[in-house]
Amino acid sequence: MREWTFAQGFALLALNAQDSLHMTTAKKIAVRCMAAAAILEWELDQGNLQGPFSTISEEDVENLAAVPHQQEVLRELLKRKEGLQTALPERLKQVIHFSNRILKRIESSFADPLKGMDLLEEIPNLLGCDMNYVTASVTMREYRSNEEAYTRITEGLRAEILEDGEMTDETILMLWLLRESSCLYDFFSKEELKRVAQRMTQLYQTNAMARAILAIDIHRAPEIAVKNFLRGKKEAFSTPIGTGVDFVFPFWSVHNRSLLKQKLGLRTRNSAYRT
Repeated sequence: MREWTFAQGFALLALNAQDSLHMTTAKKIAVRCMAAAAILEWELDQGNLQGPFSTISEEDVENLAAVPHQQEVLRELLKRKEGLQTALPERLKQVIHFSNRILKRIESSFADPLKGMDLLEEIPNLLGCDMNYVTASVTMREYRSNEEAYTRITEGLRAEILEDGEMTDETILMLWLLRESSCLYDFFSKEELKRVAQRMTQLYQTNAMARAILAIDIHRAPEIAVKNFLRGKKEAFSTPIGTGVDFVFPFWSVHNRSLLKQKLGLRTRNSAYRT
């Protein structure tokens, strides 16, 4: 089992228990965040995460053949232009506009290498064993991440986020990705989310990079609403600075907090390795 990159690590969390055959609403949200992870990974590799601008060229894209998920995402950002110079927030927000066709290619650019590394596999979905699905010849399969890798990533994140001490840039970025993909409920209990609230507020107040990244939204409100309705997990939780997910950014506008409140109550999947 080979080591994974930053973006691949997030993909192992985001794809676990997702429908592997169909582009569901939940998977659209996950793959868009995976695309954002690829952008962040490229910025980390270039050492330009906190720079005002960075430039992507055709030559950069061609040189990324060994990192297919970065190559696929950056190629789409270029849109056949000779070069692209934008600030990081603008670049990340472009993933909102990726079509299903593009998202499918990005999914494959992550999933295929991870399968080759024995970090991801496709297994039959239990729902597909239902007689109604069998007789209708409906095939249902889902992704399952390697248990050892999944546990290493989640336990490492939990330790660094919940315990005192400085967070690395990678952990701050991963925390933002968990927020945007609605994964927080999968890895933190109701009580632990209060601590996550405190940590995110502290980061916003004391860390310039965190302040910039945590203020970015890459969601689509209609998809979030659909996923929220289907999830059936809408119970709000109370925190020292508010109710529901207002804890994340008590300093946000009411409009943004209301959209975020929808997002953090979305996710019920990714439970393959939960106890």
